[in-house]
Amino acid sequence: MSPLEKVIRKGVKLSIDRGRLVIDGQLSEVQQGWFDKQKNSFIQAIVNKKKSNLFIYEGYTTGRYDKQNHPGITLRFINLLTDESGYIVFNACLDRKRTTRHGRKGSALPKDHFSVGKRSSFYKFWLKTGIDIPKRLSSFHDYMGKLKGLLFMFDVMEKERLNKNSAALFSLEYEELEKLITSDSIPTTLGQVTDNSQTKSSDKVIKINHRNRDFQPDQTTGKNCYGLSYQGSTDTRDSINSVNNPISISEQTNDEWLNNYNQYKP
Repeated sequence: MSPLEKVIRKGVKLSIDRGRLVIDGQLSEVQQGWFDKQKNSFIQAIVNKKKSNLFIYEGYTTGRYDKQNHPGITLRFINLLTDESGYIVFNACLDRKRTTRHGRKGSALPKDHFSVGKRSSFYKFWLKTGIDIPKRLSSFHDYMGKLKGLLFMFDVMEKERLNKNSAALFSLEYEELEKLITSDSIPTTLGQVTDNSQTKSSDKVIKINHRNRDFQPDQTTGKNCYGLSYQGSTDTRDSINSVNNPISISEQTNDEWLNNYNQYKP
């Protein structure tokens, strides 16, 4: 039984809400730390079971494309199902629109700096993420790291190119996630386990040479690549481990605190 399935069967309610892994309930510092270490593998397990193209943001570059005639910004993503690269391109302004102490109007902005208008495709894409909009539309370079940790869906066009207009954040409710992870399992009382999980998917998969990938912390937000959000009741009733639990949280095994979690009814 995988770590994710074990957690689900213990009654821990996980879901993906607008691109982020969410856990319902209140966790101790020790429990939260354990989930922080497991969340990347949990996300990957969900992607593998669902067999869908889901993407995470990797980074961006600015440039002048088509023989220097079209300034723009390229966002790069990783397909978690195939571990391959994908990208989308937006038009953007790479020159100063007015003279300031930093430079004259028309001069090039610093490397990786850009500005967009409220009617631009990039601005519309940003609105879909739900991330705060910079006070100045020339300050998006300070916010780009906030895209890390979000799970995106895109239609795949050709090679590594993604359809930017199809961008959407992925969501999966707890009931769906539970069914997805446990549907192929057979109770252990039968004495055997078989795998009939040959799920068919209509998603088009990018087929490019496989490459290694490491998940890095998001230096902008202080969270790991996927991100883990917490939500739920803020009442003052007994916490997960305060009921019938004579053992210190720090001394508990994962199984012990998961059992206690299963007893918690927020």
